[in-house]
Amino acid sequence: MMAAMSELSGVLDVKLPKPPAGVVLARLCGGVLDSVVRGPVGEEMVFELGSITKVVTGLLLATAVDRGLVTLDTRLEACLPCVRSRVPITLGALGSHTAGLPRLPLALLRRKGVRNLTDPYADTTVEELLDHLARVRVRPTGRMRYSNFGAALLGQALAAAVGVQYERLVEEWVLGPLGVEEVWARNGPPVAQPHDRRGRAVPPWTFGAYAPAGCLHGTVRGALALSSACMQPPAAMAEAVARRAHTTDAARQDGVRAGMDSQPDLAGEANVVA
Repeated sequence: MMAAMSELSGVLDVKLPKPPAGVVLARLCGGVLDSVVRGPVGEEMVFELGSITKVVTGLLLATAVDRGLVTLDTRLEACLPCVRSRVPITLGALGSHTAGLPRLPLALLRRKGVRNLTDPYADTTVEELLDHLARVRVRPTGRMRYSNFGAALLGQALAAAVGVQYERLVEEWVLGPLGVEEVWARNGPPVAQPHDRRGRAVPPWTFGAYAPAGCLHGTVRGALALSSACMQPPAAMAEAVARRAHTTDAARQDGVRAGMDSQPDLAGEANVVA
């Protein structure tokens, strides 16, 4: 354990965020959590998990396919009847970031401001998502293009197909079956003070209709438990994920990587979440 702690400390000593931001670096091995802390944070604190949420949205799709509710080739308008798109968009393409959609629609950036990092997704609605989809330029499908917009559409489509709120669906279909604790899609404890990459305090984000792209909160232990559970899910979920992963060679590699990355959402910046 001491060797593990020393190794983790060495990573933190290389580059630390500027004060007053803090960081928790942790590793879960054999059920034992090793962690080191720098700054005014602790391993028990709740952080914004950001784009880790996209992995959960992908698992929702896999589960919906396994239950026969949808297929990877189901068109978006089958779940959201008001969809108006210039080209057909499937749920599988949204899940693998190969639907040809931009990271964010230009209309949202214009409304919020390109460099507005103060809760940029607040008050967004499903109706707004669909309105932006009708106006957005859809590039040729098949090539991986990381898209918060696409993840939001996928999650909201699945929620509409089941008839429940996205956050509730996450709890009932993913977090519960995986046995993951200390991760919340809604009604969780207050999060630790977030900071941007320059160490400046910023408010926590609320996601509105973009919840499927980044709404999860959790402790370090919870985030690691979720990661471990995703690597060894229940058999039915694992089979569904495998079917999804083999849809196309490009989606298998780039789509999974896109879902796992916590990438900047606006103007090249993102909240520091852990």
